[in-house]
Amino acid sequence: MAVTEVDPLAGTLAREQDSAYYLDYVLAFTTLRLALGINELMHGVSRLFIGSLSAFLTFTQTQFENTPLPVWQVRAFATVVPIAELVIGVLLILGLWTRWALAVAAVLMLGIIFGTAMRGDWQIVFLQMFYSLLYSVMLIWRRYDAWSVDAFMGRK
Repeated sequence: MAVTEVDPLAGTLAREQDSAYYLDYVLAFTTLRLALGINELMHGVSRLFIGSLSAFLTFTQTQFENTPLPVWQVRAFATVVPIAELVIGVLLILGLWTRWALAVAAVLMLGIIFGTAMRGDWQIVFLQMFYSLLYSVMLIWRRYDAWSVDAFMGRK
């Protein structure tokens, strides 16, 4: 069953693939997927390879000194974050398992938002909420994921 949409110029319903805007939606989805993928990848690369994981862990532990979170929990989560960012970034760039990459990124962001809120850093929480919004929008718009490994393999 084809999804219908309103053509903003004609004001009529059109089949998605027949829409004059379909290619624009595909291009918009692809560029946003690539931008988020590069962002995630470089977060992971910078924390694992450019800097050092131990420096990142020490910095993160210092940020959470005045919160009720135990040190072992902060270090465990902070160890997982850069590895997850690296994997999520690669998957989004390739467009492989896009649904799951976006879902894992969204769940990871929930943990990051919780920790940042525990620190009371509300400006950063707002930025992290924006990332959550982007992941949600990407999940909603996944039907426009036509230029990816998932699409070429016939799975969405």
